[in-house]
Amino acid sequence: MLTSVSIRSLITLAALALLLAVTSACGDGDASEGDGGATAPVPTATVVVHFAGASGELVAEEREVPADVPAARAALDALASGPADPDLIPALPTGTRILGVEVADEVVRVDLSAEFESGYPPGGAAAEQAVLGPLVRTATAAAGVPAALITVDGRVPQPVGTQFDLSLPLTPGDVGL
Repeated sequence: MLTSVSIRSLITLAALALLLAVTSACGDGDASEGDGGATAPVPTATVVVHFAGASGELVAEEREVPADVPAARAALDALASGPADPDLIPALPTGTRILGVEVADEVVRVDLSAEFESGYPPGGAAAEQAVLGPLVRTATAAAGVPAALITVDGRVPQPVGTQFDLSLPLTPGDVGL
């Protein structure tokens, strides 16, 4: 004869078995189904960023970026993170952040943080081209437009000693490429 304790135990076991059966049937064991706290892999895309080499030549590096981020933004974020090759020159002054990227009327507008202006190289044309060349080439190529307008905190940058009119959009040809 079954006691009330035995009946409760059987009901509990039956409920656990039913729960196990239901949860096993809900997924195919793929990590993207949410089991074990795993997340689905994020789709990626490849962008090309450019950095200056020791001789002033531009060198392309491919980067994997999230596919859901616009290519121009992803490429410029990758540019700001610096080169993977230690022999290449970082394109942006230390601490420079990409604040915004907009594409309109055949121009990509790249808004940078104040560190771009304060850390701008005073070393002459070659140093300046090592910054502007990769920035303009990466931005225009990723956005698929011919020119880039560079701003700092939404305004025209005025770095000391620049040979370029940064109030106008620049093409790769303007910066010696």
